[in-house]
Amino acid sequence: MPNWTKEQEEAIYKDGSNIIVSAGAGSGKTAVLSERVLNKISKGVHVNELLILTFTRAAADEMKERIRKKISKDPKYKEELDKIDSAYITTFDSFSLSVLKKYHYLLNLPKNIDVTDESIITINKKNILDNVFEKLYETGDSNFTDFIDKYSVKNDSEIRRLILSISKKIESLTDRDEYLDYIENEFYEDENISTLIEEYIELINNLKEEIKLELENLNYYFDTEYVTKVENVILPFINADLETLHNYTKIAIPKVPNGSSDESKNAKAKLKVAVDNLLKYNSFGSYESIKNDILSTKSDIKNITKILRLFFQEYDEYKNKNNIYGFSDIANMAIKIVKDNNDVRIELKNTFKEIMIDEYQDTNDIQEYFISMISDNNVYMVGDVKQSIYKFRGSNPSIFKDKYNNYMNNIDGYKIDLIKNFRSREEVLNNINQIFNLVMDNNLGGAEYHDTHQMVFGNTFYNEEKCDYNYNLNVLEYNIDEIDDYNKQEVEIFTIATDIKNKLNNNLMVFDKDSNKLRRATYSDFVIILDRSKYFDMYKKIFEYLNIPLTILRDDSLNVSDDIFIIKNIVDIIIRIHNLDFGKEFKYDFLSIGRSFLYEYSDAYLLDVVMNN
Repeated sequence: MPNWTKEQEEAIYKDGSNIIVSAGAGSGKTAVLSERVLNKISKGVHVNELLILTFTRAAADEMKERIRKKISKDPKYKEELDKIDSAYITTFDSFSLSVLKKYHYLLNLPKNIDVTDESIITINKKNILDNVFEKLYETGDSNFTDFIDKYSVKNDSEIRRLILSISKKIESLTDRDEYLDYIENEFYEDENISTLIEEYIELINNLKEEIKLELENLNYYFDTEYVTKVENVILPFINADLETLHNYTKIAIPKVPNGSSDESKNAKAKLKVAVDNLLKYNSFGSYESIKNDILSTKSDIKNITKILRLFFQEYDEYKNKNNIYGFSDIANMAIKIVKDNNDVRIELKNTFKEIMIDEYQDTNDIQEYFISMISDNNVYMVGDVKQSIYKFRGSNPSIFKDKYNNYMNNIDGYKIDLIKNFRSREEVLNNINQIFNLVMDNNLGGAEYHDTHQMVFGNTFYNEEKCDYNYNLNVLEYNIDEIDDYNKQEVEIFTIATDIKNKLNNNLMVFDKDSNKLRRATYSDFVIILDRSKYFDMYKKIFEYLNIPLTILRDDSLNVSDDIFIIKNIVDIIIRIHNLDFGKEFKYDFLSIGRSFLYEYSDAYLLDVVMNN
């Protein structure tokens, strides 16, 4: 990366308020963060007076090493090097646990409290819920049995699965009992129902506007006759009110004229997508019928909340008795300590001169609430809403979006955009911007890409070495119908392999980051990324056939690791010894355990034992 850009300098030196930094891919985010830490130290802040939070241990370790290297370059910061291992450069989960261990006595908990493996918690949750269901069946509660009869087909397993799924989401809230009270009582008040229906009507109107835009767009690609045909089908649909909108279950858009261009077909396809989006949401009927539908769920919700309360009660008792806690439990207990003890809250506020949060787009509600209680207008948040990928795990990217929008208007904080990308070629960034300008907005992807999130070319080293090669995005095409001897996947692999060989045979030049010069590409400059490992072996065979070296990197599942194999074989050999079964399977177990790291017997010794019984 060249010298700091103006935006990077601002992200390093800006002070005096909450700050959110929207840092796109390749924008030097980690370098900026570590430089900011060095700047803080140069102003007299000790490294252990900073709380630096990341989302993975690997990221925390990398950050710690970067800061260590920066500090070690200047002898006057030698004292800070001694403090870095005790500094809070850690994950949210580890920080919550450290708070809990320090103040455990305030909740009458043992000091050795720790996080239990998620798989153990999942098994226990299932058992506890099974126990709750059995108790409810035994009471003969007609409300409960009617609820089960209403939603069960063969058995109640699907209901149990859904209850567990709901419980997991509620656990990510800061106060689950308060939430259940709200659902039971306030949710069904007229005012709230009216708000929900108004939001639904707004959604419907927005979807109608999208259809109108796509309909208007057709005029650029088709003659008046075709557009009129389409309008005759579409306009009655989008002009329908709530009373009649639900009568439309399918919309057949007229076929495009013969000989239409790909662009024309694409315009019609976009209209169809907009129409289908409205069809997903149009089936609820009039205002009154929607309101009645919501009210009709009240008794079901009461049953669900009753089951959840009983489940959480037994689950809490089990956790406390056996000292078994998950990450969400640890976070909630840490919050309780800070919330109920003002002296602890003040102590934590005074301890940290600044709180830095990396990957802020993946923050969840609990983490955000926790930080809000121990901060003092000194939170520095770095992230990229475009890279939010953990929503399935409870993250809430709207936290980032809301703060970004507020800070952009100087409400409660300051916004900085790092949009220059120092990782990729200009062609790559232009291609990405072209695609995402078309598809990404607040509704799809959570960001107005065209307005504030386009990536800007930053690494001008690429331009210093001139090359005639076209580095723009290239989509490889193949026609499966023209090849009889291979299946689709084999054709695709051959296509990729041939492309790589052609690039090398034609002396593809790549930029070498170590020398800052162009050099001829080698096989190690290519990577093939797949969404599943199903075809890895097929790739290996075809690449070997074409004399292309290929290294496969895949995640091993736990149950095929060496440790698990050895444990299984130890259990198996014990059973076989007990049963006096010394046959072939016994010998396999013996060889596995003997050759493992447990014994490391030589092959000669093992062969002698097995051959001579």
